[in-house]
Amino acid sequence: SEVKKDFISADTDWLFPTLAPGIRNMIVDSRGFVWLKRLSFTVEGPQTWRVIAPGGERWGDVTLPAGVEVRDISDDRVFGVATDGLDVPLIKVFEFDRSQLLDVLRQETPGG
Repeated sequence: SEVKKDFISADTDWLFPTLAPGIRNMIVDSRGFVWLKRLSFTVEGPQTWRVIAPGGERWGDVTLPAGVEVRDISDDRVFGVATDGLDVPLIKVFEFDRSQLLDVLRQETPGG
């Protein structure tokens, strides 16, 4: 389709593989920005999310730690779930600066 061709030509560092989807997950945040989680074939290492503005412009990339399943994104926070060594679910909250949107700046723990 034309949309896919335009996306690939605009972002050559995110080419779609021929045998698998290039995007693992997609979330629309509270302001209408689309967050695309890049497909990774390893569970180790950080995960990269590409953020697309409501008008279709690339806004930036956000890097989150491995093992966090993103559940919701607000104006300045990413909410997710991870598990500890005993498979106990842990709520993770990451704060970010939307004006920069390059990396997560600080991790918070609820109640702490």
